[in-house]
Amino acid sequence: MLVNTLKKVKELSANGEKVFSTPYLGFFLNQESNVLKYINSDNADERKVLLDNFSQLDDNDIIVSAKVWAEHNNRTLAILSRNLITRKLFKIELQISGFSGRNN
Repeated sequence: MLVNTLKKVKELSANGEKVFSTPYLGFFLNQESNVLKYINSDNADERKVLLDNFSQLDDNDIIVSAKVWAEHNNRTLAILSRNLITRKLFKIELQISGFSGRNN
């Protein structure tokens, strides 16, 4: 669910929509091409910028941003974020034998 939420934010950002994020999370969500530039850079200062942003990133950046996204006008992003915050997470069912009504 978290991956789908972040993909949706990146999609909206790529389409030019302004989507809230903390500065450290925003560095990675809004600058995909620049992140690759920083990774492949021979410039120590550029690599330091990348590492500094990465080292400051934590779960609080995700939760704070998701709380704002839960009220976003994009319904998909709002639902994913609201469910993430309220812990209504995707579930899977496991069992030894096949499920009825399905081809195994």
